[in-house]
Amino acid sequence: MNRQDSSPEFPRPLQLRAIEPGGTPRAIEATAAERVGLARRLGILCVDELRAELVIQRLQERGVIAVQGQFWARVVQECVVTLDPVESRIEQTIDERFTPVEVSHERVILASQEEDFEEPIAGDRLDLGEIVAQCLSLALDPYPRKEGAALDLQDHEGDASGLDSPFAALVNLKRGST
Repeated sequence: MNRQDSSPEFPRPLQLRAIEPGGTPRAIEATAAERVGLARRLGILCVDELRAELVIQRLQERGVIAVQGQFWARVVQECVVTLDPVESRIEQTIDERFTPVEVSHERVILASQEEDFEEPIAGDRLDLGEIVAQCLSLALDPYPRKEGAALDLQDHEGDASGLDSPFAALVNLKRGST
């Protein structure tokens, strides 16, 4: 998505040097203004709630940083059939891995062979809010439907399946010109 303002809607930066040896717990919650910005970015009607409880730890594997925990959200999307609002509750686990850029260069070749890929991070901070926002984006229902909403395909004229073919107009034009 092409945003004019490149600042994140839900910034929660964590300095990498602040990660404690046993792990660093963080509880984060989006403000009303941040939720409005996230809804706009995600192309949905509303984000009523977004919060997460995370633990950030440095793993023994060559500087890999793990962000683990859970997030909760309440969102409102448009029904793909009726365009009515559809409310959803989302509760998901987060388990992401990151590698500082200086380490990730040597891991690029290995990453394609591994099942678990660590995302490279540049600089000295990790944005926990952006991690949660991206996880929320992936958790959204791509085709939300209001309960009981269904497409009525009986009234459509077209090919044998009852759906208009994208080429039906061309066939009709050809028939009319002969």
